[in-house]
Amino acid sequence: MRLLFYIYSLKGGGAERVLCTLANRFSETGYEVYIATDTSRKCAYDLHPNIRLINLLTIVNAKSSLTNRALRYVKRLRNIRRIAKEIRPDIAISFIHKTNIDVIMALAGTGIPLICSEHICVAKSQGKYYDRIRKIVYPWASAITVLTRNDYRLWATSLRNVVYMPNPVEITKSTNRRNSRRKIVLAAGRLDGWRHKGFDNLIRIWKNLYCDFPDWSLQIAGNGNNEAFDYLQSLIDENGCRNIKLLGFRSDIGDLMKNSEIFVLSSRFEGLPMVLIEAMNAGCCCVSFDCMTGPNEIIRDGVSGILVKDQDLSEMTSKLRMVMADEDYRHNIANNSLSSITGYDTDRIVKRWEILFKHINRKKK
Repeated sequence: MRLLFYIYSLKGGGAERVLCTLANRFSETGYEVYIATDTSRKCAYDLHPNIRLINLLTIVNAKSSLTNRALRYVKRLRNIRRIAKEIRPDIAISFIHKTNIDVIMALAGTGIPLICSEHICVAKSQGKYYDRIRKIVYPWASAITVLTRNDYRLWATSLRNVVYMPNPVEITKSTNRRNSRRKIVLAAGRLDGWRHKGFDNLIRIWKNLYCDFPDWSLQIAGNGNNEAFDYLQSLIDENGCRNIKLLGFRSDIGDLMKNSEIFVLSSRFEGLPMVLIEAMNAGCCCVSFDCMTGPNEIIRDGVSGILVKDQDLSEMTSKLRMVMADEDYRHNIANNSLSSITGYDTDRIVKRWEILFKHINRKKK
């Protein structure tokens, strides 16, 4: 079977990592896999040598007039369509809502089955334009995958083609989950999305912890522009915080998790937070805000992780204080984490995708 993935960038991020994981596994098992993306930027993740990358970029006019923006958009759609007609995939798969909309419109009338993969909380507005156009064009796709059961319930009443499809993780089978960890509270996510990821609140929370735990550090891993980095650094200075490191993008995030005692998810909203699943898989004691979707489908509160009332900074401070102070308790939580994430194992999720492929091909015939 020939698969064609569309995504505008592979420079780093949860959805990008998921796409690479799936593409690699499909390629390993004999699928012919193509990825249309911005090839001028280095892919942040390793790809199977049989995967072929295709440039999705079009020539950009430096002028930003309304006419030129419209022309660029038309060129983008034409390029998406041209690639599909050249590859003639059995199934096309697009990732992230902006790409989804463009690919749906570009492939209209080609007869190529298309799966659109959402990677956000679908109840979160993406702006009036995207919310409206999504309602119009999403029914045209063969399937729309969403990350959580809550998202599925929200859309299943209005979209007949919605499918629950969580993200895959390579589950670690090792039982040694306490070896050589350091007193680090780790967070991860794009610094550009600091508000989404709640890093501003996390810094304010750390202000109330670092004095009582001078041998602990808070480390935040994630890429971002200078403006985001400078803002967060100014917030650190403003709050007089010590022992905070902004690490930038790290390709070794898995190793960071294995070396950290605690992982904290401070997000204001999520789709299905891959970093949380990966941190549990790496044996961290995980503490997370119970934001609208994601964490409460992953964590069994008080058993495999700790859920905190959404955006309750006082409670988050208290829960972090508790696990930082009690080594036995946090290790017990960490040791139970695998029990909550086995359903996200890559093999299981790949099988779900293959079932979806078969269903779509039956409908095509």
